[in-house]
Amino acid sequence: MRSLVRLIVGSWVAALTCGAAAGDWRIQNDLVNGVARMEECLTQGQHAEAEAYAQMILLKDQVRVCVEFGGVMDPAAGARLVENATRVWSEALGGQVAFVLVPSSQADVHVRFARSVWVDAARVSGSANWRRGVLRWGPSSYSYQVAASIEISTESPFGGAASPEAMTQALLHEFGHVLGLTDSPRVGDVMGPLRLDKPTTHPTEAEVLSLLQLRSQATSLLAQAQAQSFVSKATTDR
Repeated sequence: MRSLVRLIVGSWVAALTCGAAAGDWRIQNDLVNGVARMEECLTQGQHAEAEAYAQMILLKDQVRVCVEFGGVMDPAAGARLVENATRVWSEALGGQVAFVLVPSSQADVHVRFARSVWVDAARVSGSANWRRGVLRWGPSSYSYQVAASIEISTESPFGGAASPEAMTQALLHEFGHVLGLTDSPRVGDVMGPLRLDKPTTHPTEAEVLSLLQLRSQATSLLAQAQAQSFVSKATTDR
């Protein structure tokens, strides 16, 4: 039986609010640290660990998503909202990340619709709690883990039903966290605060570029790790 030796890069919670948001926009620190750890692994010849960090950042496998409607959302309408949000992100990233809807028992990301969502005693439009990390099972044996729970409010924080556009931004925002973005202070960013009269339904060019640059770094380092692995195996097989 394999035992867990090493976990975790990060575990975080964030919420989408209305009005001003705190903090500057940036890639999440745990992913920045993940890139730094990859570089360190490569200098130490630890190519298997470097590969696992790259796969964690790149989400190399399909992101498996399930949806719970909680009796407050029409299942067909809710599924369309989730499918649209994941499609928007996938298309924005040039198909580099694939999302698929699965049963709850198979999901990495659990999306739940609720009448209201609260964080720190405040009503919010959506929230996400996510974790990601690299697992070491033994010498040169690693895997990665990414998991998240997302809650989307079907009511506006100020009362009344949330519009489909507002729920779309909430979904895009929370999936943005899963992909590696942190909150933005700028209205108009999908990772920014929600403007109820004019929700943002697509990520901005700057947000997409930041993720693409991160992914480019990870892809380059992954190629180096795989080259190291090939050379190491060839040497061992002689």
